[in-house]
Amino acid sequence: MSMRAIDEPIPDDERLFRTVTLDDVLGDFLRETSVDLQGMSMFRQKYCATAAEALKRSQARGRTDSGVVVVSPACLPPPITLSNGSECEAIALDAPSLTEDNAHAEVRTRRTSDRPNQEAWRPKSPAAKLELKHWLARKMRVEIVPT
Repeated sequence: MSMRAIDEPIPDDERLFRTVTLDDVLGDFLRETSVDLQGMSMFRQKYCATAAEALKRSQARGRTDSGVVVVSPACLPPPITLSNGSECEAIALDAPSLTEDNAHAEVRTRRTSDRPNQEAWRPKSPAAKLELKHWLARKMRVEIVPT
């Protein structure tokens, strides 16, 4: 299999799937503790049509995930000013990978002052990290309830 070319921007209405375990969710949302501020791996709907297909692909790689959360670029929250004064935003980036999956994408956070840099950013303050994780976790909705 060869790696496909970067296909950006990801359309606002394209769904992005993240496989999860029961411990990763709380009700209909992703838990803050399951948000990866270095970049959350996602499956792009364009290359992985359904949440069920994303789950199947994840399990084929040996993961024990049994559920899926979903978000689209349009649902990512608008920029937020954290209590430490940093203005941040969430971005969806196409990131095809031979070792992961050609449907691979990432949701990352960055300071708005860092635009157009696409590297993930996370605050040093534990309180600001939690605030940023909470802000992003509330936008991820459970599509397949994990067991």
